[in-house]
Amino acid sequence: MSNPTQINLNKCIWMDAEVIDYHICTIGYNCDTCEMHHRITNPEPSSFENSPTIPINVENPQSDSFQPGLQYYRNHIWIKHISKHLVYVGIDNIIFNLWEKISQLLTRKNHSVIKNNTSFCWFVLPNALVNLQLPFSGMVIQINPLIQKDIFDFDTFRTLPLTQRWIIGIDPLNGELNQDDWLTKQQYVQELVKSTKYIHSFIEPNEDVVLMHTFDHNRKTIIVPIARVKHLIKQLSKSTHQIY
Repeated sequence: MSNPTQINLNKCIWMDAEVIDYHICTIGYNCDTCEMHHRITNPEPSSFENSPTIPINVENPQSDSFQPGLQYYRNHIWIKHISKHLVYVGIDNIIFNLWEKISQLLTRKNHSVIKNNTSFCWFVLPNALVNLQLPFSGMVIQINPLIQKDIFDFDTFRTLPLTQRWIIGIDPLNGELNQDDWLTKQQYVQELVKSTKYIHSFIEPNEDVVLMHTFDHNRKTIIVPIARVKHLIKQLSKSTHQIY
């Protein structure tokens, strides 16, 4: 990487995530049009029985509340207006705190142009990769400095107030933010309740889910087949985010 303090897309994301050892990119790190990226992210369907497992957290919607000054989308992305040409982009707690551990957080590099519903960020998990998509178009002009440290401290990052856990700063193309997709407070709270009920109904009846340990009455960590979590993320994010 040209700058060792930056953990963004100066090389293939699959090398950064240590999924592959070496890969020469010939298309300017445009992963959304990469044939190898497509093969990795669209494997042959696997059954729950032979799927690798992953620990995830289950929380109640009270752990994530609507905050004035933020605009929320249905795929659990939020934005905060900083200036005319800068909005911060983050992930709400339903998606962010779902994971027991995020070892690295990768983003598009500065000055990258991101098209509507294409990748802007990846969560690197111990045995999986979560791909997050932006619900509008824009250019990356900032990356949260906490993400660019040599060692990403997830445990500290997750304890910060929601507005400090922004991931990238975007200059929206032509000022377009798809405002028709913004949720009101009532709509957002309904989404939280709906998402949490779906998590519990999706997980609890299944014999292939193993309880690890209980943190408190609102949160527990469980072991779930990745194949099952793929369906969960698809439903929670309205099919925009994926896990590989």
